[in-house]
Amino acid sequence: MQKILIVASSLDGYIAQSRQQVSTAWTSREDRQFFAKISRQIGVLIMGAPTYATIGRPLPERQIIVMCRPGECSELPEVTEREVQLNTVWRSDSRAPADLLAVLESQGLRQVAICGGARVYQSFLTANLVDELYVTIEPVFLGGGIKLTPDGMVSALQRFEVVEKIDLSTQTTVWHLKPMDNETV
Repeated sequence: MQKILIVASSLDGYIAQSRQQVSTAWTSREDRQFFAKISRQIGVLIMGAPTYATIGRPLPERQIIVMCRPGECSELPEVTEREVQLNTVWRSDSRAPADLLAVLESQGLRQVAICGGARVYQSFLTANLVDELYVTIEPVFLGGGIKLTPDGMVSALQRFEVVEKIDLSTQTTVWHLKPMDNETV
């Protein structure tokens, strides 16, 4: 199964100023269009409960799997009967990323998008469960908040190869990356 991490980052390496901030508050229209396009192509999105709470609703033409820590799922907006019938939102309580991926693969899924937040990104990256990354760099400084990889969370040097650079506009660039074979430094 192909696992694709999608993230928008500020120039100073932040993905949000707080857990409650929706990334669309500071990302460009072009990035929002890019995210909609690629996430529809992939079809299945994995995100943490705080990220889903900022969205607060299913996204058209996509299934969302919400990874929850104990107690987090109960804080989310109620999933309607229609959403359950359409299988648009599925909650996964305290499941390790590899276990969750095994379940999804057994259901015949070929691709998933890993869509945040920091804990979810970190859990997949540290377990070497990411095959590709799409990192949008927005020309803003957030000045603080939540980093893509919080200090101390990456235990070893990790290198990535640039597959392509996608200019969404003169201001916004997406780096399409793949992990390289990494050596411990």
